[in-house]
Amino acid sequence: GEQHNRPLPELLESLVERSREMDPACEIRLEVQEEFPSMTASAADTGILGVVQEALTNARRHSGARNVRVGLRAEGDHLVAQVADDGRGFGAQSDPGVGLSSMRQRALRLGGELEVESEPGEGTRVRLRVPMPNALGDQT
Repeated sequence: GEQHNRPLPELLESLVERSREMDPACEIRLEVQEEFPSMTASAADTGILGVVQEALTNARRHSGARNVRVGLRAEGDHLVAQVADDGRGFGAQSDPGVGLSSMRQRALRLGGELEVESEPGEGTRVRLRVPMPNALGDQT
């Protein structure tokens, strides 16, 4: 669709907008690094957006979070997308695998890695690191 020529930060923004509409009681903030490289959309964007969307869905459905921060930045030659919430954390749940395995699969397909940090009562942080060349598509 039209989303293919929109840069990743814009795509992320509309994703966050949609999540806000689904749960108005939850405060979702998007923080994109100011000097984030302006790249044209690439095949990896869909995967990155998919991971962020799942992390947002988890935060909304399972964590009871009232505040969620979505971050996008470049770290060296990696792109880092992070979703942090102030919910109850995975440790409090019987099933810690909620949505995680499919997020990990997506991260692997992107050639990236997924880190999840969660403490009961401390909220959850999901961080996706993707090598920049993948994130940048085939631009040289």
